[in-house]
Amino acid sequence: MATRAEQKAKREEEILIAALELFIKKGYASTKTSEISKALNISEGLLFHYFKTKEILLETLVDIALRESDNWADQENLDPIDYFEQVAESVLRCLKEDETGSKFFILIAQMKQSEGIPKHIYEKIKSREQDADKIVEIIKRGQQQGSIRQGDPYALTYLFSNTLQSIAVQYALHSKMPFPEVEWIVDMLRNHRVQS
Repeated sequence: MATRAEQKAKREEEILIAALELFIKKGYASTKTSEISKALNISEGLLFHYFKTKEILLETLVDIALRESDNWADQENLDPIDYFEQVAESVLRCLKEDETGSKFFILIAQMKQSEGIPKHIYEKIKSREQDADKIVEIIKRGQQQGSIRQGDPYALTYLFSNTLQSIAVQYALHSKMPFPEVEWIVDMLRNHRVQS
């Protein structure tokens, strides 16, 4: 029999998943807490027992989504090609292990362009765009070492990150789609002119 803590954690997860589904389907501003509770067949009062406000619910989802990118930031001292392989592998593994993971990519993309989300949550998401500058530096280091192809480092950064984003979105829409190999993704960045 599940303990009270396990039951609470399970209910929180159910609420988060229902909210995530509705936020990406209808948008944060258009989603009512009554719709979230109805989707779970629980009262709004019970919903508020777990998450005091819709804003707290959204912020919890955003924090979960951003937590994974924190893990990638810790790897930035790796060899550039190894870094991109690990990031791509991590994203694909996340998508394969938990199909809800792909929906977090959609949520973050929507939050960057949505009106009506709380300013501090919007700022939290926008602050992560600084992560692109870290990736640009890794690209530049790889270009200097000869492992990363030449070209605008920002364009290569967006090529890589947008490819992963597109894979996640497509997987959210078509969960039976086959995944590309990590090497295919990293090969977009790899300098193929390096002499063996």
